[in-house]
Amino acid sequence: MLTISSPNMHRGRLEPVELVVLHTAQAPCLPGRAAGVMQYLSRGEVGASAHYCCDPTATVAGVAEHDTAWGAAGANANGIHIEQCGYAEYGRVEWPSWNDPWPQQMLREQLIPLIADLCRRHNIPPVVPTVEQLRSGRVKGITTHVLVNAAFRRGDHWDCGENYPLDDVVRAVAARLGDFTPTDQGEPVVLLIRSASTGSLWWWNGQTRALIQPRTAGRTWTQIEASLRNLIALHPSATTWPDGALHRDLEDWDLELIPIA
Repeated sequence: MLTISSPNMHRGRLEPVELVVLHTAQAPCLPGRAAGVMQYLSRGEVGASAHYCCDPTATVAGVAEHDTAWGAAGANANGIHIEQCGYAEYGRVEWPSWNDPWPQQMLREQLIPLIADLCRRHNIPPVVPTVEQLRSGRVKGITTHVLVNAAFRRGDHWDCGENYPLDDVVRAVAARLGDFTPTDQGEPVVLLIRSASTGSLWWWNGQTRALIQPRTAGRTWTQIEASLRNLIALHPSATTWPDGALHRDLEDWDLELIPIA
């Protein structure tokens, strides 16, 4: 699979992957267009990215699945983002339809197999969470940019549009998965995050977020990390130190992941 990397991302995962988030790239649904979309998203000034983009004949990778793309605020930390060549306006008067040959080929041959593979590898059920479930967090499923915005109200994008066949896509994914049943993956680990603009430190154990205070003048990051190790070692869920954490209240570009060796 062709990969076109983007600088618009965070190294590492802010949360476990729980959502597949679908977008329309606002580009014609024609063969060869996916590479052009990912070339556009590879420009730093764009400030957006995706993990994959599909057109009728190819899927192109962008941000690695283990890294965090900037696709839809509120669902970046736990989402894998897929751009589809097509327009949110599809199905309106004088616009193409999702039932036209090229969009149907893209859905059937590229998108649905990709989503099914992601669901199987990331333990995601083929369901569409409600807006309320998205807002509550810790929900798994397949969603769209407009549903994420309805949940978190941190953007005005409305893709994939009112005529997008989301239910049909999810049913096709479920059929492809067959008897696959997601399993409980256990308790989340404790994670660490820092605000790049304020320097504030937070820790998150999957249920509780806490501000780490105080930031004592002259105290080194090594000393802070040593204290945090001792604190978090008291929590039975603290089995690993990934390089990111959940903090939904900060804008994505304000997050700074702290690698813990």
